[in-house]
Amino acid sequence: MHMRGVGSRYGCSIAAVTVFCGIGLTGCDNTPSAPTPTTTYQGNWFGTTSQGLPISFTVTGNAVTSISLSYTIYPTSPGCIGNGTGSTVVTPTNPISIMGSAFSSQGVLFDMTGMFSSDTAASGTVALGTRAPTGGGCSSAMSATWKATRGQ
Repeated sequence: MHMRGVGSRYGCSIAAVTVFCGIGLTGCDNTPSAPTPTTTYQGNWFGTTSQGLPISFTVTGNAVTSISLSYTIYPTSPGCIGNGTGSTVVTPTNPISIMGSAFSSQGVLFDMTGMFSSDTAASGTVALGTRAPTGGGCSSAMSATWKATRGQ
């Protein structure tokens, strides 16, 4: 008994069917792509820290590009007393990327984290420090939580 290949009755073999089907799939791109953000956080955000002082930041594209912060800072060096208030504007050399709905930046003297709970509300933590000058002096630091809403 002689067995013919499947499909040989119709003039093609399984190999030919496989190649034909393979050609049909060559135009497919199965490479995963980054998800398209469904929410934009772009704009100016304004809020208050747990110290009761203002904080604001700007989101451009999908990154935090500027942070403005008022603070009360406390001494951390032994023998140092008193505290001080001030304000600063931080413009990161590299904008702080927003990944999903969160951002985080840790530096030597400035840390900030944030989470967007909606496209109009965010909260997080912020910490700021100073170093004692070489040869003596006082170091100081502050740490606070914050809440902000996007401005119009």
